[in-house]
Amino acid sequence: GDLRAMNRQVVKSDFATLRVPELEFEIQAGTQKAQLTTVEGIMSSAAKNLAAGQEERRQQYPEVAEKIDAFVAKLELCAEAKMAFTVEVDDPSGNSYVESYSQDPSQDEKLAITYYERTREQSEALGLKVSEEEAQAQAEAQAEGEGERVEEVPEIS
Repeated sequence: GDLRAMNRQVVKSDFATLRVPELEFEIQAGTQKAQLTTVEGIMSSAAKNLAAGQEERRQQYPEVAEKIDAFVAKLELCAEAKMAFTVEVDDPSGNSYVESYSQDPSQDEKLAITYYERTREQSEALGLKVSEEEAQAQAEAQAEGEGERVEEVPEIS
């Protein structure tokens, strides 16, 4: 695996949603405090948090515990760079960051950054006032298929 990519610094704001599509895994915005970590730290922390309470779960809900054990094993493989995966950070506030190994992030082959217009709902969730004029323009842009997610994606393989 790419151990260097596992050490990329990641700043995840309170407003960021983090996804690992290969595992169908998501950490929704607002469920964790803002943090400075690494890609490996994200995966290790997720595995540790999911494994918490497993002993009790094994006794009460053995089938559920078995599925969680299998998923934790996948997260640990990712954390050890033994399984390829992609990290997506979607932050409508624009305050999250994934370290690039190039002075020019567009030259970093394993990092993609996409900018987009926030939706009215995202702006309101951030506490930003949205005028009716802006809301109408956003609705029209969305209807035309504009407005991609912001994703900073180190692909770990």
